[in-house]
Amino acid sequence: MSVVYTTFVLIVALVIQSPSDSNDAANTAIIQSTNYSADSVAALAAAASVPAALLDSERDALGCELQRDDATQCAQVGLLQSVLKDLVADRRDESTADALAAFYRLIALNEQRELLVQSDQVLDTLLGMASRAEQLDLPDGNARDLKQQRLDVASQLITVRFGISKLQRRLAQLIDRPVTEIQLASLTPNSLSGEPIQEEATAIQLALANRGDYLSTATLCRCVNADSLPAVKPLMSILQPGMGLATSGTSKAFLLTKLSHRVDQSSELGCRRRQCQAIREQTSSSISEQVSTAFADRTEAQQRLAIALQIEKIAGEATKNRQVAESIDQASPGSQQTATLAELKRKAERIERERDCFLAEVNLRRAMGTLAPE
Repeated sequence: MSVVYTTFVLIVALVIQSPSDSNDAANTAIIQSTNYSADSVAALAAAASVPAALLDSERDALGCELQRDDATQCAQVGLLQSVLKDLVADRRDESTADALAAFYRLIALNEQRELLVQSDQVLDTLLGMASRAEQLDLPDGNARDLKQQRLDVASQLITVRFGISKLQRRLAQLIDRPVTEIQLASLTPNSLSGEPIQEEATAIQLALANRGDYLSTATLCRCVNADSLPAVKPLMSILQPGMGLATSGTSKAFLLTKLSHRVDQSSELGCRRRQCQAIREQTSSSISEQVSTAFADRTEAQQRLAIALQIEKIAGEATKNRQVAESIDQASPGSQQTATLAELKRKAERIERERDCFLAEVNLRRAMGTLAPE
């Protein structure tokens, strides 16, 4: 084997070796490995949602300076808190979706990294065979192309490794866990609990019954009257930026002094009711469109996965046939390794399709508002 080839192998090996391997070995003795499933990630993300916590604290703060002997003000603050409660649920669902997306992408990258390492090992074997063939002036000693393929694999490994690192930090932030714990954790590539919804119409009905952003507008529209109008204005500015500007920039103390003030302008009351109804209809239409799109995306992802599984099966059969042929000296040297490379490529494509299916299910449940645990 030539000195140039030996040097090349050493360089690629250094590129492939993860810089954190030695650190991981040391950390393993300190931090116990944790197992994460989709359901556990969803529960942790819902509990750790920062946007939901901020809205929840605002909801609690509304009652701090409340004059409890004023029935009108109590009713108005109750309306504010009720709408904010629905919005808290919506923000919690959104945070859960972000965490699950990071979870499933991280699983896919970990599996792809393993396949790339296997591909590098196969290419190393082929390179050795090609180098010996060149030294003996035999045909098919195509070491140059194999070196290029191995460098491509090394480049992909770099991309995957840094992608894994970014997703580990992202997931740790979203579920409020240490990064080191995520790095050592065992991630189970399972689906969320519960039966998947099979009918688009059913999915839309569930969305309108569960989505916090829609429920908040429904609650607001139901409670718009002369007594509640001072509370309606700031809520409209939350649900639809630009509306309810008369009080959107005021302090909480000023707002509370105005809450019990009865508004007699029937023209403004009618205007606010029409605005609220428009927000509700727009939200309903937007949610229905989101559900329909997510439903179609899931169907597409499932069909693509079915094809990828068939292609992978064919590639696996080709590899087995090459093994049998090589065992009885009816195949050219290296044919089994070449078939193995093709099978590994098909496995990588199948992993991507599985990831897409998981993400499509997450997006659909997010569109339905049923993602975060109760």
